[in-house]
Amino acid sequence: MQEAILLNETNWNDVFRGMQQFPFRASEIKSVNKELALSNISFKFNIRGKEVYDNYKQTQVLLGGDYLLITNQDRCEIQIQEEQNDIGICIDVNQDLLKQALQLHFHPNEMEDVHEADYYWFQADLFVRYRASTAFNDYMAHLFPAIRDKTFPSLQCLEMDFIAHFLQEQLPHFKAYQFVPLMKRQSKKELYQRLIQARNSMQDMVYQQVSIQQLARELCMSEFRFHHMYKEVFGVSPHRDMIRFKCEEALRLFHQLKLTWTEIALRLDFADLPTFSKAFKRITGVTPSKYSLTRV
Repeated sequence: MQEAILLNETNWNDVFRGMQQFPFRASEIKSVNKELALSNISFKFNIRGKEVYDNYKQTQVLLGGDYLLITNQDRCEIQIQEEQNDIGICIDVNQDLLKQALQLHFHPNEMEDVHEADYYWFQADLFVRYRASTAFNDYMAHLFPAIRDKTFPSLQCLEMDFIAHFLQEQLPHFKAYQFVPLMKRQSKKELYQRLIQARNSMQDMVYQQVSIQQLARELCMSEFRFHHMYKEVFGVSPHRDMIRFKCEEALRLFHQLKLTWTEIALRLDFADLPTFSKAFKRITGVTPSKYSLTRV
């Protein structure tokens, strides 16, 4: 009988010997360096701490609010070394339920893209890190204690609820994947993963300046090709996304740390407050000072 479990250093070996019995695993771990067996669709979400995954071709680092989607791969290595417990969730995604959810989503319009969806989730070998949306991050944060304390109604309800949220979170990424302008699926998948890598880099580097030229060079693309591909896939230019990520972080610093806008501008490596204000208004529609007044 399948069930959810709280994973730690003590029961690690026992759990992974019977991995198929525990498709939902909340984890509280300070230190681990092991090889992991993977399911056909493995999902790893990091709530707090730092987790390093290596599939012997790529290395992905998960920080709080990041998740990793791994498909059609047998094994990878995981490294965790923290002073306090690293908190996360590992889920072996139920393929049958995911197929049913995809069918429900695509079938009403008889979209041919359902075949592309089959490839994306069930045939391609993905090893992709994503930054979770606020809504999905909140959902996963609430899911952790439900798994740890076993307060969910049933495993089937837990699986169906997760699939619904997971699909809602992934659909924008799948739509972006569809816009990758290449015919060969393998080439399309590789270019998509490279563009996601660039997007992740921009999210990770909000406290410093990063140029389009630098990102393009890291992906072995010309600056023009990178800009064109990024805008075609994600619907906005990389520069605008870069500013948006900085403004999202600015709002977090304003609300959570109560910093002044001048302090925020300096932290986010803007040249000065007027430059930051101009960028902030471009994304939010109001200046920082006007935004403050609406929150009084």
